[in-house]
Amino acid sequence: MRIFSRSIGVPTVVAAAVLLMGGLFLARFAVGSAEKAVSSAEKPVAVLAAQAVERDIPIYRGGIGFVEAFNKVSLTSRVEGQLITVSFKEGQEVKAGDVLALIDPRSFEASLRSKEAILRATQAKAMAAKANLDRMADLIHREVGTRQALENQQALYSELEAQIDGAEAEAQSAALNLEYTAIRSPINGTVGLKQVDQGNVVRPGTPVIAVITQVQPISVIFSLPQEDLAVVNQQLSAGRSLTVTAMARDSKLDLGSGKLATIDNQVDSKTGTFKLKAVFANEKKNLWPGAFVSVRLLVEDSRKSIVVPAAAIQRGPDGAYVYVIDALYKATMRQVSVDLVQDGFAVVKNGLSVGESVVVEGQFKLRPGSAVEVKDGGRPLPSISNASSQRPG
Repeated sequence: MRIFSRSIGVPTVVAAAVLLMGGLFLARFAVGSAEKAVSSAEKPVAVLAAQAVERDIPIYRGGIGFVEAFNKVSLTSRVEGQLITVSFKEGQEVKAGDVLALIDPRSFEASLRSKEAILRATQAKAMAAKANLDRMADLIHREVGTRQALENQQALYSELEAQIDGAEAEAQSAALNLEYTAIRSPINGTVGLKQVDQGNVVRPGTPVIAVITQVQPISVIFSLPQEDLAVVNQQLSAGRSLTVTAMARDSKLDLGSGKLATIDNQVDSKTGTFKLKAVFANEKKNLWPGAFVSVRLLVEDSRKSIVVPAAAIQRGPDGAYVYVIDALYKATMRQVSVDLVQDGFAVVKNGLSVGESVVVEGQFKLRPGSAVEVKDGGRPLPSISNASSQRPG
């Protein structure tokens, strides 16, 4: 008994008990983890789903554009003089021919009277020369006068006729300068801010009195990727009138619709885009020169297409794919070919059939063959709105 007590002490017994309890704890923890893993593998993944449906889809191309005045004129003087009247108000709507400013006309009126007086004097001299010419011709007919005198008189009359032409031109120029003292609007449009006050002296071409812009109709210049050039040219060559819609930058407010007028004659090699010009009636004046807008161009009428919510489309190393829910509520990964993404939905060219259910939320929890539980009766497709389309990357 004394030998046994010396061999096994109390500390040794305690250590053995601790090791035994630790082993039991680890064994139970391992069993519990395995049970949880099995339970997790068997539990269905909650997802949202939607059905692939067939719809008529109008095809758009979209980009960013800027608004440009249909016509823009810098109002300047065509003669030199002092402005005695500036009769327009800033922001005023004007018509072609409206008098907007007046230059002191007195010197021009005096110049016109002088030119007209010279013209009348020359005409009187020509009349006298013509009468003498007629008399000399009569004398020659009677063989009384000389042929040289007749020829001299004929030359004098011809010279006076030329002087009349010159005097008439001078008088017309003076009358035109007098007319130019009334500065008129050359177009229908809106007057901008006044840049010259009355009392200042103006000269031909300088300074600019104001700028007039025509905003009804108005133009929108926008760009599209060069890949879209072929389809746009195809539609124009077929004689189609392509509709263009302008939206606010947030793509929520419709600013109006117009028609495509023309496309630029070259592609910008730096950006890989080409420019297009559309004309809008702009009845409500929602479009204003210099503003940036979102633009969409209808390039193709509605066509039957299979569509799913854009959220269903996932990207992987092999391209686009979706998770399809089969009749046993298993998720199957399927590769698809996406034609375009537009208005919150995707047009699927290949890989899906009408009526198949696809996962639109919760894909990150799935793997091929995962059991799924649809949270609701299926998410409806978004409505077709006025958003621009995008080609899948």
